[in-house]
Amino acid sequence: MANVLFRRNFPFYLRRTSGLTLVELLVVIAILGVLVGLLLPAVQAAREAARRTQCLNNLRQIGIALSSHEAARGRFPVGCTGCRFSLDPLQRKYISWNIATLPYLDQNEVWRRFDYSQPIGSIANREAVSTVIPAFLCPSATRGYANAPEYLVNGQWDPGEDMALTDYGGMAGVEGEGRNALPEDSDTYYRNAESRGIMLAEIGTRTIDITDGISRTVAVAERVCPELDESQWANGANCFAQNQDTPINQTWEFGEVYSEHRETAGVLFCDGHAQFLPETVDQSVLIAILTRAGGESADAR
Repeated sequence: MANVLFRRNFPFYLRRTSGLTLVELLVVIAILGVLVGLLLPAVQAAREAARRTQCLNNLRQIGIALSSHEAARGRFPVGCTGCRFSLDPLQRKYISWNIATLPYLDQNEVWRRFDYSQPIGSIANREAVSTVIPAFLCPSATRGYANAPEYLVNGQWDPGEDMALTDYGGMAGVEGEGRNALPEDSDTYYRNAESRGIMLAEIGTRTIDITDGISRTVAVAERVCPELDESQWANGANCFAQNQDTPINQTWEFGEVYSEHRETAGVLFCDGHAQFLPETVDQSVLIAILTRAGGESADAR
C-alpha cells in the first residue's frame, strides 16, 4: 500500500519516461538537418581544397620532369612528333611530349615499352599507352573514366582504343586573327613568332627561345575535355593554342584552357612553378604568359 501511495503522490515531472515524444523527435531531426546543411558546404570545400592541392602537385611533378628533360637534352620535349599535316597520313605517329617525361615521372617501364618507330595507336604500343599515369589526371575532373572507350563498339580492340587519358595539355601558344605563320615560316610553324608557345610540332623549344622569361611562360595547362583525341596523354593532339579572344574556363570545345575547379584553372610555368589562374585574369596577361616570345613582360603572380 505504501508503494502505491508513493507512486501516486510522486511528482509527474520526476517520473521516468520511456522515450522521446514525437514533437521532441521532430525537433532533433530538424536540428540534425540544419547541422548537416551547415557542414556539407564546409566538407565539400575541404575536399575541393585537397583536390586543388593534388592538382598543383601533379603539375609540379610534370614541371620537374620537363626541367629534367631540358637539363639532359638541352631543350624541352617536342610537343608532337610525326603529326604535321604535311606528312603522309600513314607516316603520322602523333607522339606526344608526355612520353618523353615518363622516365622522370618514375614510369621507366612504360617508357621502355613504348616503340617510337610506331604510331601511338598501333598494336605495338597498346600496352604502354593504355597505362593510366596518375600525374596526368586532375582529381576534380568528372569524366568518370581514365581510358578512352571503344570507338567502334564492336566487342574487340581497334587501333587507337583504350588509350589512357590526361587532363593537362601542352601549350602551343595563342591563335586568332593576325597570328598565322608568315609565308616564309608556314612549312615549319603554324603561328607567327610572337604567338608560339612551348609545345610545338616537330620542334623542341630551348630555354634561349623563351625570351619572355621561363618564370613568365606557361608550358602546360589544364584542359579537361571529353574530346578523346585531345585528352590522351600519348597523343600529341593534346597540345593546343588558346584563342586570343577566349578567357579561361569559358569552353573546352575549341581547345582552350579549361578546368573543373571552381572559377580557376591550373597552369605550369617553364621554371617549374605551378599556380591557379582566376577566370578574371586580364586577357592581355593570359596571352602574354601563353606565348614564349611575344615581347610582353606580364606576370600572373
